[in-house]
Formats: sequence, structure tokens, C-alpha cells
Amino acid sequence: MACVPGLEILRDLQERHAARILSVLLGMEAIPRDVPGVDDVHDFDMVAADGTRFAVEVVSDTSEADRFFWDQIDRMQRMPLDKEQGWHAELGTPGEHAKDLEVVQAALQGIKAELPSLLDQLDASGLCDAGKSVFVGYPRRGEHPLCTRLRELSVRTVRKSDHYVDDDGRPYVLFGRAGYGGSTGPSDLTDAANDALGKKRRRIGKARQDGPVEVHLFVWLPIGQEHADRNPGLAASEFVGPDNGVHAPELGDADKVWIAGWGFIEDRIASDMWSYSTAEGWARHAAADTPPLCDG
Repeated sequence: MACVPGLEILRDLQERHAARILSVLLGMEAIPRDVPGVDDVHDFDMVAADGTRFAVEVVSDTSEADRFFWDQIDRMQRMPLDKEQGWHAELGTPGEHAKDLEVVQAALQGIKAELPSLLDQLDASGLCDAGKSVFVGYPRRGEHPLCTRLRELSVRTVRKSDHYVDDDGRPYVLFGRAGYGGSTGPSDLTDAANDALGKKRRRIGKARQDGPVEVHLFVWLPIGQEHADRNPGLAASEFVGPDNGVHAPELGDADKVWIAGWGFIEDRIASDMWSYSTAEGWARHAAADTPPLCDG
């Protein structure tokens, strides 16, 4: 999958990247099922060389305010730049105020008006080497004023890259969702898994009737400090492993649940991810072993 121009539709991107991750971790090919013209089916199948088939449904846990903010970002899509290179900017939502249209519009106008100039200044400052991210998510003692202003504009990390150019070779800023912070406890992952399994119980049951060998649920959690007021477990970039047998999700008709944080560093998920099945218990999967969001 090539770099996505702008955010497109976030859910489509989440489904595609879940398929990429499982293709690598399971060594199977992803075949879309939930496509235009086909109603009420799971999102995709994972198919092995011998024909073994797993059904997979993807779900994202996001707040109303968060969804509203990202809908507005999606409308803006990518932002063209009059520069030699493109940039990737990870944004954090303005907290619960993200559902306030005036607040969101003011934030977007600030990004449009100031970000190009700030990127020029950042480039000239020597703070941002090509291919390396500049993290501005938290105030730091003696930090550069540019970092402070970027954070005030909801920017959390920025990175300069040759990847972000359109078909005519014109650079742009690609916006993404920031993910960073503390760590989750065992019950947080179990609660997130159970919540997602409950929301998708009917779809999981329908997928089971389709005759796959296994049914999997892939859960994206929005990670970052802006989610801490909803659930401390969401303010995370590193998930602490649950104890097998103690914190076990109620799988129901599902065979396995995967949990990953929707936040990226250098185009890979920012945190290690976890999976749970009755046979294997909890298993950790290193972020470094997952595929990049873009092929380059």
C-alpha cells in the first residue's frame, strides 16, 4: 500500500492497515469482504496458501469529540506546500472541546495559516533532520519556542520526508493521529477487548456462520494524553501485558482478539500490540515486527 494522500476515510485506513499487520504476523493474504455492493459482512478474510481462512472484523474505539475533529481534518485532507520536501505532522485533538465546531475551525485555520512558516523555521533551525521526528507533545525545560507554538496548534510530532509528494512531485503535509504517553494496566486491555467484542457480537456471529476456521476481531485504540480523561488506559504508547488467566476477555464466538494503538512513529505503530485467544492466552507483538503504514 502506498502512502495515503491525506487522511482519506479514517476507517478505511484502519481496516487496510489492520490487514497489512495481520498479513505479516500470520503469513496470510488479506481478501476484502466488506466492499461496495456487499452488505453486512465482516471486513476481510485472511487466507493461507493451503486455503485456510480466518474471518476478521475491525473496530475502532473513539470518542464523539475525537471523531468530529478527525472528520474535519479529513475534509481538509493533505495541505500542499511550496517547499522542496514534504512533511508528516501528527496531531492531537483539542480534548473534549474537539466537538465544538468553532474550536475545531479555529484550530484548523491556525494550522493552515502558521504551519508552513513554522516548518520553514524548524527546517532552518537544524532541529529536524530528514527522516527523524521532532516530538513536541509535552513541554520540556529549555525547549525551542517553535516547539511550544507547534504544540499550541495541536501538533505533536513532525517529520520531514521525501515520501510526501503528489503525482506531480509537489510536496504536501500528511496529517496523522498522534500516539504517546504512559502505559496501560492489564484490566484496561481486557475492558477494551470486552467492549469491542460486545459492540461487534452480531457481526462476529454472522462471520462465524460464513464457515471460516477462525474469527478474529482487530481493535484499534486511540492513544494519547487527550484520551486520558475517558480511560487512563488510552493514554498510552506502551501496553503493559495482562496476566494470563486473570484478565481474560469474553471471546464469545470469536477465536482471537487483537489490540493495537492508533498512533504512529516513523510510519509504524507507536506501541507494541497484544492478542488474546483461549489457546494461547495473551501474547505480545513488537511494533518493530509490524509493517510500515507506507511502502515509501
